[in-house]
Amino acid sequence: SRARTVALMALAPLPTTLDESVGWFVCLFGAVFTVLTLGITNMEASMLGKKGGTSEEFATAGRNLGMGLVAADIVSQWTWAATLLMSSNMCWRVGISGSYWYAAGASVQIMLFAILATQVKRRAPNMRTFMELVRVRWGTAAHVTFVCFALTTNVIVSAMLILGGAATLNALTGMSTNAAAFLVPIVACLPYTLIGGLRATFLAHYFNTLIIFLALFIFMFVGYVGGGDGTYRSEEHTSELQSQIGSR
Repeated sequence: SRARTVALMALAPLPTTLDESVGWFVCLFGAVFTVLTLGITNMEASMLGKKGGTSEEFATAGRNLGMGLVAADIVSQWTWAATLLMSSNMCWRVGISGSYWYAAGASVQIMLFAILATQVKRRAPNMRTFMELVRVRWGTAAHVTFVCFALTTNVIVSAMLILGGAATLNALTGMSTNAAAFLVPIVACLPYTLIGGLRATFLAHYFNTLIIFLALFIFMFVGYVGGGDGTYRSEEHTSELQSQIGSR
């Protein structure tokens, strides 16, 4: 019957762009990424004679990070699951202006935070986290409240990033979402963060930004220099898939 056919179509997996082995390779490549980040961190510490193993170095990276690393860190942290999905969705719905205005709105927060960070650096040069500033300025009650807010925010954002990456691997390669959500943080994120601290995190974000810009340049070359025929066919294929999903 028609109802049975529709039910079977809803249960059938959609075709993926890449093979499932590619998804496993991406997850396991995180180990190579971790080794590279930790190796550069240790090499920098040995060449420059920096003291490692202290809480100050772990939490603040010696308070001497360069402007390039900071800029790359901002780009990497701002290019997360919500940004990629929402900006591309707005571009798909209203055109190139959608992604532009999305980026313009997000840039306002970065500019305001830069001004705030400069003032905080002047008035509390030895501060490690903004929780310390809240405790000194507004007392213990406000400090406990903001600690709860910060922990909740970290849990929500971490879950969104992990699930967003796992869902992306599942959509592109057909890899199990549970396996991807388990491997991505354990293999690619936790080791260098727990071992190298803030400096290793900034170096990892630098390489993330490098990969992001490389992907953008490749897309620009294929989409504009190559004539855009392949991109147009991909958009048509995506529209067909969306209509199939909507009809289910």
